[in-house]
Amino acid sequence: YFMTFHGGSDVDDVLDAMEYAAYVKDVQHIILDNMQFMITRNNVSSGKWGGNSHFDKFDMQDVAIEKFRKFATDKNVHLTLVVHPRKEDEGTKLGISSIYGGAKATQEADTVLILQ
Repeated sequence: YFMTFHGGSDVDDVLDAMEYAAYVKDVQHIILDNMQFMITRNNVSSGKWGGNSHFDKFDMQDVAIEKFRKFATDKNVHLTLVVHPRKEDEGTKLGISSIYGGAKATQEADTVLILQ
C-alpha cells in the first residue's frame, strides 16, 4: 500500500493516511521518506504549529517526531522515518550527531541506522 504525498505535506494529513492504512489495510510497517519534506515554513506562518511564530524547523520536527512516536506505539506499527544528515565536511564519518535537527529524532527511536 502506497501513500502519494509530494512536497510539503501536513504531518496531521500524513498521520490520518497512516491511521487509515493501519486500520483498513492492516499495514504494520510504514516508511516515511523523508522528514524534511513534511516540515514547511507555510505551516509555521499559518499557526499550524501552535500559533507561535518563534517555532523553528527544529521545533516543528520535534513535534512531528512526538506525534509519529505516539502513533507507532498506540497503533502497534513499526515506523521507519528517513531523516537526512546535516551537511558534513567531505570525508567525515556520519554519527548520531550528524542527524539533521534536534536530538529528539534519535532519542525517540527504537533503532537508528546511519547509512554513509
